[in-house]
Amino acid sequence: ICTFDPENVAELLQKALASNNLTQRRKRMTELDLEICKVVAKTNRFISKGMSKEIIIHHSAENIDKTAWDSLVKQSPVASWFQTPEAYSFFNNLSFLDAFFIAIESNGRLKGVVVGFIQKDGGKIKQFFSRRAIINGGPLLAVDITDEELTALLKATKDTLKRKAIFVETRNFNDYSLWRKVFERCGFSYEP
Repeated sequence: ICTFDPENVAELLQKALASNNLTQRRKRMTELDLEICKVVAKTNRFISKGMSKEIIIHHSAENIDKTAWDSLVKQSPVASWFQTPEAYSFFNNLSFLDAFFIAIESNGRLKGVVVGFIQKDGGKIKQFFSRRAIINGGPLLAVDITDEELTALLKATKDTLKRKAIFVETRNFNDYSLWRKVFERCGFSYEP
C-alpha cells in the first residue's frame, strides 16, 4: 500500500519555491524529488502508453495472493520449485543469503514472478566484489505474458538489484527461447 502524503509534497514544494537562496531551493527540490521517488518505488504503478492496461510491480511477497502465485506455478510452462512461495520462504530464512522477490500484476492477474537471492563470498571486501543476484530456474512467467509485461518485470528486477549485486544471473531450467529477444532488449545475454 502506498503511503503517499500529498500535504508533505505540497509543503516541500512551497518551501522550495519560497526560498530565495539558490542552494536552499535546490536542496528543497531534491527533498521533493526523493519524496516523489519513494512513492513511485513503493508501487511502480503506471498506465501503459494510451492503453487501459494497469501494470503493478510488487517488491514484497507479502503483497501477493498465495493462491494466485500457486496457480501461476501450476500453469506456467517454465515453472520450477525455485519460483514457489516455499522456495522464497526458504531463501528468506537463511541468514547468509539476501532473498529478493519481484512480481508483475497486469489488470489484476499475476503474470510473472522473480525469486532469487544475493550470493557473496569471503570477507567484507571480497563480498563487495563477488555479490551476484542468482535467479535459480529463471523467472516464473504466465503463458500469456506480453512483451510489455515481461519488459517491465525485467527492468524492475534490474533496477531493484543494481546497487545490491554486480550482475544478475538467471539459471534457466526450461526453454525461454520464446522470450529471448525481450531478455536481450532488456540487456540480458544468453550463454548456453
